[in-house]
Amino acid sequence: MSLAVMPATALLAILNPGIVWGTAICMGDHLHLWAMRPSYLSQIATEPTNQGPRLMIFAWGGFVIGHAAVYDESDEIMLPPSERSAAWNKRAAGTELECGIEAAERAGSHFYIVRTGC
Repeated sequence: MSLAVMPATALLAILNPGIVWGTAICMGDHLHLWAMRPSYLSQIATEPTNQGPRLMIFAWGGFVIGHAAVYDESDEIMLPPSERSAAWNKRAAGTELECGIEAAERAGSHFYIVRTGC
């Protein structure tokens, strides 16, 4: 009985590749962040806290669209570009965020999964 579900599931996946591909990428990004979060937190802990909110980018690479985890204590990454502070823009200067943020998704505790134009 359980094997009867498999062909229907495969057919649905074949007929909806965009949904399957997008879901696979999203799940992969979340698993990547979950696995690397302890390492990222230890790197964040070494950064000074007296220079304003910390902003760290953990680039994962990509082809045309870059994928990254971003730690943003100010949470300004979710704001429209015109509403981000000058201090935030200065912290983001010279990083992949400068290429443009195609999409950003909250991942909890100041972490974001981001797609960039780099």
